[in-house]
Amino acid sequence: MQFLVYLFIGGTAAIFNLLLFLLLYQGFNVEALLAAPIAFFSAAAVNYRLCVWVLFQKNAKWSTGTELAIYLAVVCGVALVDAGVTQGLLMAGAGAMAAKLWATGIGLVLNFLGRRFFVFPEPKRGPWNPSA
Repeated sequence: MQFLVYLFIGGTAAIFNLLLFLLLYQGFNVEALLAAPIAFFSAAAVNYRLCVWVLFQKNAKWSTGTELAIYLAVVCGVALVDAGVTQGLLMAGAGAMAAKLWATGIGLVLNFLGRRFFVFPEPKRGPWNPSA
């Protein structure tokens, strides 16, 4: 169920990511290896706000500073994948929109997993913690 809700959040951030990338890359002729991370990190900020507003509990396990540091680490890791996939597909002859959509789709899954299990982990339920 969480992933379905995250599809809305991630989809909103993904559209923002794609539009900003296309604006930078095609509109302002910014190199893909610069345009992709700028768009990705901007979309990550949108994604974080939506995550804590709609889906995940802020400070579920970490203090705000630690939560943001872990979030940033996950974002940096996924940003590397995003930039690599985007650049690789562009070099292989894909169009800008197709390259970014593929990278965004891969990033959507990686982002959800990172947020769900690292940034906003929920307490484990079980005999030792039944109220969680």
